[in-house]
Amino acid sequence: MGSAGAGDTALSVGYVSGTTFGMVMYFKQPDGQWQGVWTYSGSNKASSENWLRK
Repeated sequence: MGSAGAGDTALSVGYVSGTTFGMVMYFKQPDGQWQGVWTYSGSNKASSENWLRK
């Protein structure tokens, strides 16, 4: 656990807001984009997200 570095290939983020919480995991892809999967408390679903460098 600690700060992210240039060589990292995975990143996790968690948050708390009032009485709820959520988390996301991002994974660096060979083409340089990051693909993530996230969810929040009380949900029985997960959603995906892509980060593209501009």
